[in-house]
Amino acid sequence: MTLDDTLTQTWTLMAPDARGRGKLVSLGTLDADGHPQMRTVMLRGADRATGWVEAYTDLRSAKVDELRRDPRASVLLWSDAAQVQLRLTGRAEILCGPGVAIRWESLRDDQRLAYGHQPPPGTPIAQSGAWHDAPNPANLAVLRLTCDRIEHVSLDPAGHRRALFSRADGWAGRWLSP
Repeated sequence: MTLDDTLTQTWTLMAPDARGRGKLVSLGTLDADGHPQMRTVMLRGADRATGWVEAYTDLRSAKVDELRRDPRASVLLWSDAAQVQLRLTGRAEILCGPGVAIRWESLRDDQRLAYGHQPPPGTPIAQSGAWHDAPNPANLAVLRLTCDRIEHVSLDPAGHRRALFSRADGWAGRWLSP
């Protein structure tokens, strides 16, 4: 594979599948004390031309506060089928309000349940079931990570490969030892 083939595979692996299903990825942020925080989110979109990926979350979640405080973030994707790990780093922006209304309309009713728990996500509760669903379009936030760097590690049995792509060099890429 060439570097260009590798970059093409990278963006293909991040794109939703033919049925529009996203990919589960790990999102890394920094909390108020500077400690790394990881959680699983659904990658809902990827755009090679602009170099961003998107996930949705509840606007009231801790990750939104963390990204408002420090927009540096990372995403980790593992594709078992391709035996490829992708590590993305960049800066996240939070899109919310009327600008994301069309995203709300595209969600199924069962997906909308994730955006409106009462009390809000992370609130202490007396017992595990002491909360209820209250879907609300005002709680939908889109996290858009504009990538600065993408590292692609292939664990192909025929030979491992590792490449690093950077916005700073126009995504030309370079090979690294795996």
